[in-house]
Amino acid sequence: MTKSWNRDTHAFWHGSVPMSQVLATAGPDETLVRGEGSWLVDAAGRRFLDARAGIANVQLGYSRRDVTDAMHRQAETLPFTSTFRHDRPARVIVDYADELTRAAPAGLTRVRFTHTGSAAVEAAVHMARLYHRNHERPDKQVVVGLQGAFHGSTAIGMAVSGIPMLHQIFGPMPAGFHHAAAPDPSSCPACRDDELGSGGPTCADRFAQELDEVGADQIAAVVLSPMIGLGTPLPTHYVRAVREYCDRNDILLVLDEVTTGFGRFGPMFSSTEFGVAPDILCLAKAITAGYAALGAVVVSEAVYQAFDQPGKPFFYHGSSTDAHPISCAAGLAVLHAYQAEGVVEQGQAMARRLHAKLSEALADNPNVGAVRAKGALFVLDLVSPDGSPAPQPAVAEVQARCAAQGLFVDHNIFVIGLVPPLNFTEDEEDLTVDVLDKVLREIDVREASMR
Repeated sequence: MTKSWNRDTHAFWHGSVPMSQVLATAGPDETLVRGEGSWLVDAAGRRFLDARAGIANVQLGYSRRDVTDAMHRQAETLPFTSTFRHDRPARVIVDYADELTRAAPAGLTRVRFTHTGSAAVEAAVHMARLYHRNHERPDKQVVVGLQGAFHGSTAIGMAVSGIPMLHQIFGPMPAGFHHAAAPDPSSCPACRDDELGSGGPTCADRFAQELDEVGADQIAAVVLSPMIGLGTPLPTHYVRAVREYCDRNDILLVLDEVTTGFGRFGPMFSSTEFGVAPDILCLAKAITAGYAALGAVVVSEAVYQAFDQPGKPFFYHGSSTDAHPISCAAGLAVLHAYQAEGVVEQGQAMARRLHAKLSEALADNPNVGAVRAKGALFVLDLVSPDGSPAPQPAVAEVQARCAAQGLFVDHNIFVIGLVPPLNFTEDEEDLTVDVLDKVLREIDVREASMR
């Protein structure tokens, strides 16, 4: 088989690095041709254990006939209806909406489907602003996100994200956003004790003070993701305090569970652990377990009713592929699998085992500063010989060496990330640990960083 692509004629522009780098390291043999359980197979017949679950969405693994059969039936019966410009949805969309809202956190009773997680966040922002306008609060237009949080690749998604690099590259960003300081457990007595106490202001106190300075009467919504970056969960006391602040000041709380929903964070949805109910919940990724593109905005009855009042603007926002019937058929089949097979509980047990195995195997590894986990999200903090974070080229080298050993992992700046399917087997856990341990003991971080 051909070992390299012709750089002058390769038509597909993909990846998040320059294509010259992609084409220099991969060729036709590296195209993926098949998935089997938690494994992927390339054109050369090589098998790879997918410990990154696609991109944190293939939570049931590949080759699920129940999901593909449901999609096939829908494709043969009715492949498309529009739910944006027309009022006759496919029956599968209505059925799925009913079951998804019953599975959602208490108080969330209506769902508007999108086609991606980014689109779900964008819809939530527009929804929050128009909600207040419909309640005669037109000045409440500011949307607050947290520094370091990522909420999508649309202009609105990047604007609410607290990631300066995105703003610098793709700016100017839309106006009307504020990025509050993220919680800092090292300086918060409540984070250290996991309960409110004395010892100075908590991160929740600082949040309230910062929003008071912005002006609570100007704020439409606060958007939180249960995780900041890759592997830093928000403290429970902080999320509860944000909910209380929003309640006191007529601010909507938007919970972005595009990555963490459906058991990735631990419970089915993080609000169960936090003990709070959002006004708007954004979902995607594992909503179809990677089998189709779909997102969802699940809202409270109060939010829904705000757009069905005589003389008030309705929510004229959407896309022709929102609530695609084949995607909703996939979502319904996946939801049934989550519920019937105990996938969330299975994922929690897997996460505990894998965290223990990783912690034991890498405890004395000089290239690993820490092994962190929240639910089925795992982060290995890689370090240089002097204890500082390993440079990005060295982390990328670890990822490449793992792939050469038949293991796909994720990486992000200073860390290696693992987000395996929730039904990872114990043998697959062991293989993941063995490959990581081998690679991380063989690599010279200083030498790799110079390449």
